[in-house]
Amino acid sequence: MARWRGRYCEGRTVKIHPVCELFPPMSDDEFGKLKADIKQHGVREPIVTHEGYLVDGKNRLRACKELGVECPTVAWEGGDSLVLWSISRNLHRRHMTPSQRAMIAQKMLPILEQEAAARKKRPKSSPIGEHAERSTKVAAEATGASARQVGRAKRVANADPKKAAEVEAGKKSLRQAEQEITEGPEVQEQPPTDGLGKPVEEKKLWPAFRSDAFDSIVSELNRAKRAVTALCGTPLGKHLHHQGVTSDIDNAIRAVKFAAPYAPCPQCRADGCELCKKLGWVGKARFTAAAEELRA
Repeated sequence: MARWRGRYCEGRTVKIHPVCELFPPMSDDEFGKLKADIKQHGVREPIVTHEGYLVDGKNRLRACKELGVECPTVAWEGGDSLVLWSISRNLHRRHMTPSQRAMIAQKMLPILEQEAAARKKRPKSSPIGEHAERSTKVAAEATGASARQVGRAKRVANADPKKAAEVEAGKKSLRQAEQEITEGPEVQEQPPTDGLGKPVEEKKLWPAFRSDAFDSIVSELNRAKRAVTALCGTPLGKHLHHQGVTSDIDNAIRAVKFAAPYAPCPQCRADGCELCKKLGWVGKARFTAAAEELRA
């Protein structure tokens, strides 16, 4: 059994692989518990190495170094993709928000692209090889984020690494980081517009047109649709009627979009009536159903 000291094993340097940096660092409290457990019970799970790199167990390595105890090691035999193996091994251990998952997915992209480039030199014999050029999609599916979220996370990381780190740590959402980057502290907030592109001047209507609750529901429904499609491609989902379920989800998406705040009520002009249920605004379905002269 080899003795590890820092990043060295029996005089041979072992570098830390980038997959070890995908997840937010362990807090002092979490590390203290890990260290105490190793001190009492020893290392329950060996450190994993691959071609001179440490690919799993960075915190165990650090704890063993501080305790001065030996740590078992094993060689990685995970298959085609080291980064996907690391995600499947570690993601389920952590409670993470969708924003955090998207930030991890965008950090995966360079590694996936490197693996794809190496894979091109040999026959593509696995599903991962067949999708080598679609790193964003692969990263999204591995983390449970959407491809759109991964793209947004990448833009935030490129624009402001500090804000990306805050999203990764769970201190703010991806949406908040995007707004701060786009608006900036000195940009004055502009009045919202309705679905027709007209400014909504009535202040009592502003909260309705700023709400993102409907967008969130649509995102969740789209995520469910993707999950159903993926499940139908497996033996487990053979009895699931793909077209019927996805059609129902599409109907739900349309219903939510048509119910979202679209314009001030064309009948009462935001004073409140039966058409708008005394809210002052209506969704697209009610607006388009109103008489044409009222919508002018």
